[in-house]
Amino acid sequence: MTILDISLQGEGTCKVQHNETPSEVFTSKPKEYGGRGNEFSSTDLLAAALGTCIGSSLEKVLIRNRIDLDKVKLQVFKDLSSKPKTISLLKVVIHLAVEIDEKTEKILLKTAGTCLVSRSLAVKPIVDLSYDWPSN
Repeated sequence: MTILDISLQGEGTCKVQHNETPSEVFTSKPKEYGGRGNEFSSTDLLAAALGTCIGSSLEKVLIRNRIDLDKVKLQVFKDLSSKPKTISLLKVVIHLAVEIDEKTEKILLKTAGTCLVSRSLAVKPIVDLSYDWPSN
């Protein structure tokens, strides 16, 4: 199981550290919610997780079809609903700067739909929230 350690940095900012690598990421609440808005928001990271999952899933297919990875970019568009405030849309656009045949297109689209994040968003995962603090 992966463990992410999250520490509060003040002004709506958090630091996320990965337990298996020295990697760290900062998040910030948007300004309209009292944050600084100078880092990715938590919902931005969810959108980024989807985009990077799809991108890394496509990589083997692209290489096998001799498509230069520099010719591929992905964009994720995130839209929020207002009531209740939730992510209402995550649109992923895969940009290829080269022509591909219909067979490769079908394989890429099928592969994109199988990424773990996409499959996880299709079902409501269990969120097990617990507390660890001294009691009186």
